[in-house]
Amino acid sequence: MIKKIIHVSLGPLTGYYAESLFIPQCLNSGVQIEFLSIPSCFGFPSGYHAPEYKHLAQDIHSLEVLKAILTSQQNPEVLINIQVHFEWRFVEVFKILSTISKSPISCFLTGEIPLAPVVSKSRIKKLINPFFMSKWLFQKALLQVYKRKNIIKFPSTYFCAGQSRPYQTGTYSIFPINYVDYDRTIRLKDDTLTDLPTKFAVYLDLGITNHPDMHFYKMSYSQEDFKKHRDRMNAFFSLVEKQTGCPVIIAVHPKVQYSAEHFEQRRQEKNKTAELVKKSELVITHYSTSTSYAVIYDKPIVFVYDDVLGSKDASGLPVISFIKNFAERLQATCIDISNSDTIQLTLAHSQEAYSSFKRNYLIGDGLDGKDSATAFLDYLNTL
Repeated sequence: MIKKIIHVSLGPLTGYYAESLFIPQCLNSGVQIEFLSIPSCFGFPSGYHAPEYKHLAQDIHSLEVLKAILTSQQNPEVLINIQVHFEWRFVEVFKILSTISKSPISCFLTGEIPLAPVVSKSRIKKLINPFFMSKWLFQKALLQVYKRKNIIKFPSTYFCAGQSRPYQTGTYSIFPINYVDYDRTIRLKDDTLTDLPTKFAVYLDLGITNHPDMHFYKMSYSQEDFKKHRDRMNAFFSLVEKQTGCPVIIAVHPKVQYSAEHFEQRRQEKNKTAELVKKSELVITHYSTSTSYAVIYDKPIVFVYDDVLGSKDASGLPVISFIKNFAERLQATCIDISNSDTIQLTLAHSQEAYSSFKRNYLIGDGLDGKDSATAFLDYLNTL
């Protein structure tokens, strides 16, 4: 039986993240929680923990301290949950895991969205380069040596939303859970928002040009690009309002702050995304994971992009490729908003594509219509 969970993460403990890891339910059930935030170990800013969970979190500034904490607390009643996906820049974390022999080790795979189909093409281009080819071959061989000599260790259990699966090979078990947004819709209590228009559209803000976590993805935008994209979004919102008669309400990303002028005095709401989507007529998005609410509530979606989003992320891929692929998976409308004067809004909506998306990304096996927090807590009692 698990009495304590130690979470190790590259990000801060936000309210949404806590829900994703079932932290409120664990605390209510008497399971102790310790959250170790390690971004500064790799030169990233630490970020801010949610006030209600700040007492659970500890910012770790060296891998030596992380190792000392984990090795000193390991025992069969302590689950060590590693929210770090394997990359060579994080290999030292997985070396630390190799020193853990008494505690079970897990990882949550939630919030996965479709990857762009050009990922494989990008990798091929890199592998053609002699430098990247030699580096890739060396790392691949070294990884096998590390595994064979037990120098590194991977989680033995993955909590997977939908059909998400780990990239690693080897022996591990899969425990199905729901994506947090699906569980949220089951718990949602209506009417927490007042004075909503009879009909409205909602924009799922991603803070796409000014998100505080962009350093993780090696992305940045100039002030000129920031203003250009903002102005184009506002012009598109005006077009939507004119063509549909639906005012646009902004579901603001929880990590971003805007002035009233940023969206030209349009209504802004924070931490109300599920309810806004449920009551809306239309959802506008880039590639927010909260797009899942539109799928769950069966709402038409419009994906938007412009040339500003041609910037590449850490994988070397333009953000546009992710947006277009997400739209393609859902067979939804995808619009270049570079010139709103030429846009005639049309909506595509595929029940088959939505059902497939729910199955692949949102709902764990056997958990349709169920809150997966209950299943998770029951599982902890079996360990």
